[in-house]
Amino acid sequence: RLTGLRSALRGRRSAMEWSPHARFVELVLNGEHKGLYTLVEQVKIDKNRIPIKEKGAFLLSYDTTMDETYRFRSTGYNMPVMVKFPDDDEMDDTQFAYIKDYINGMEASLKSDSKFKQRDYRNWLDTDSFIAAWMTKELAGRKSNGTGTTTDFVTPRSVYYYKAEGGLLKAGPCWDFDVHFLLHQPQMFCMKCQYYGRLFEDSEFKKRTVEMWPQFKENLLGNSRFTNIVEYVDSLY
Repeated sequence: RLTGLRSALRGRRSAMEWSPHARFVELVLNGEHKGLYTLVEQVKIDKNRIPIKEKGAFLLSYDTTMDETYRFRSTGYNMPVMVKFPDDDEMDDTQFAYIKDYINGMEASLKSDSKFKQRDYRNWLDTDSFIAAWMTKELAGRKSNGTGTTTDFVTPRSVYYYKAEGGLLKAGPCWDFDVHFLLHQPQMFCMKCQYYGRLFEDSEFKKRTVEMWPQFKENLLGNSRFTNIVEYVDSLY
């Protein structure tokens, strides 16, 4: 699917630990050409994908479809949280209670003025991964309609987070972008999505974003590792 390719184009140029790889394929079924597709890696915890150990790990998707068995609405920000890993047959009530309490605890830390002033949220979430995800989503563009603004990030749909055993919550990897992609809007729109309205109130979070931007920009414009992203897209065409 083209949406998976979009995530790969941007995600691998950000500071994320991993983003799905994609390849164009010509699909021929029973001798009949069915068209051009993209073959995309599935998002999963694996040594060659999300590089954390499965034991004690969680993969979450913030998604309004809420179609997983283990799901909940967070108490602080009313986020639609679904557990993608562990699988249903490997989950138990204790694990579910743990990740639910963790997300609610993180949100409570953001909501509390006293805790936020002390930057207690850094004990819950990985700052750099959240910044990398924000820059990727922000540069993807947005779509406006008659009822307001809707994007995969705002709604949210297929917005992934993961956590290793004993580790902080990390943002990513990117996926889908089937609601919006490179639709021009001059102003920033993700600065108030999910937790970012609160995070950008912290001067240190903003400072770190500024520090990370030059490398992110260089990866877009081209360096020893990447070609210019426009030239790359043209080569795919």
